[in-house]
Amino acid sequence: QSIQQTTTPSQQKVAATQTKQSSSQIAAEEPQSAGNISFYIATGVFAVLFVIALGITTILVRNNVEIRLGIGLLAILFWYRYLQTKNSYWLLGSGVVTALSGLVSLEVGVATALALLSALSIFGGKKRLKRVGNFFVGGLIIAVPVVLKMMLEGSLLPAIEQLNYYSSVFAAGYFNASIPSTAVSAYYQWSLFDEHLSSQLFGWELAKLGLLLGIFLVVMRVMEKKMFDGRDKLVAVLTLFNLIIFRSALGRSDWYHLLFGLLVSLIILAVVLEKTIGNNKTAIVLGVLLIVFGRTNGLRVHLDNLFLNWQTHGQVHGSVQEYDFERMGVKVDVGVEVYKLNDIVAYLDEKFENGEKVFMFPWMPDLYFFAELRNPTKNDTPYGFFGEKYQKETIADLENNPEAMIVFNPLRSISGFDAARLKLLNKYIMENYEQVDEVEMYKILRRI
Repeated sequence: QSIQQTTTPSQQKVAATQTKQSSSQIAAEEPQSAGNISFYIATGVFAVLFVIALGITTILVRNNVEIRLGIGLLAILFWYRYLQTKNSYWLLGSGVVTALSGLVSLEVGVATALALLSALSIFGGKKRLKRVGNFFVGGLIIAVPVVLKMMLEGSLLPAIEQLNYYSSVFAAGYFNASIPSTAVSAYYQWSLFDEHLSSQLFGWELAKLGLLLGIFLVVMRVMEKKMFDGRDKLVAVLTLFNLIIFRSALGRSDWYHLLFGLLVSLIILAVVLEKTIGNNKTAIVLGVLLIVFGRTNGLRVHLDNLFLNWQTHGQVHGSVQEYDFERMGVKVDVGVEVYKLNDIVAYLDEKFENGEKVFMFPWMPDLYFFAELRNPTKNDTPYGFFGEKYQKETIADLENNPEAMIVFNPLRSISGFDAARLKLLNKYIMENYEQVDEVEMYKILRRI
């Protein structure tokens, strides 16, 4: 009572406010600590999902999907950091990485450039031209030296011609395979449920789900006439990127090109779920999806080997093999017939000097690197779709290098197309060269 009598009404109001704030702070501590625990759980789940995703991309053969796709996604990440910080260096870096992406994987580079240029044009505001300019400057930092070098070597126009021809052939359906689709029936056959989950069908359906969710979110934002926040813009760019890169999956509808669209769809799915149901539930949903998806293509077996190699540094006796020659720095699983490649590389090292011209026929560009040899023709990999023009170019190059020998592997094929597919070139070699030696399945030929 004495305290109340000696304080003014304004002082009493300040004291009451401070007491209320203290109570609110105490009440907020428990949810905050609970939120920290949830954050750590979600982080742990996402770490596990990352390992599973890594396993998905590296089964059967190493196709470098992570590198080819990852560089394009890194450029998009730099652009997203620019949105958050407004620091133009991130935008410059995005242009640099986009150009690098195009040098590593043309299809990913094109998809990245188109997606980011569209984003800068649509979301750029009044300074869109300046932002597009910054992005272009970053790209030119990488592109200009490469283009100048190709111009000096006279390879720029042939490279553009080859890229155009190569792209048009794949767009026409070369290397295509049938895409699995859900069978339509009068009733659902539960006996096939497990079969669907353990096949590529689930991967295609999951890829389409992520893509459709991204399109749905963007369309809804446009129809509602709402401002796009940072996450909305990210979904829009990833969806456009995925739409373009999915053309690659449709042009070469195998497992590895499906991963280009599928992995981006998983990212879109994660962002959309995070916006709608929160981080923790998103981790659970993605965990269930990826664990189920983990049944596809024997992922469990691959993960078992992956964890074993991590624990033992890959040194378990009999678990891995190495090649004998210096320029092969990888280890392979048991069952790979390493002796065949060892034998041919040892033979080439013994018979030919470094830099000597030898033609590998039909498709063995790796031998040029392993044996440090030069190709006497302009075509390292004469695919089965090469028409008469490119076959005649290769024949002309062989005519100009009559001393060059040929390493011929009649068993070598790509997508079922063997050397006989190249009718002109194969006929020329068979009529003008004779066999002088043989190593495993490789025949060593010289001009008659």
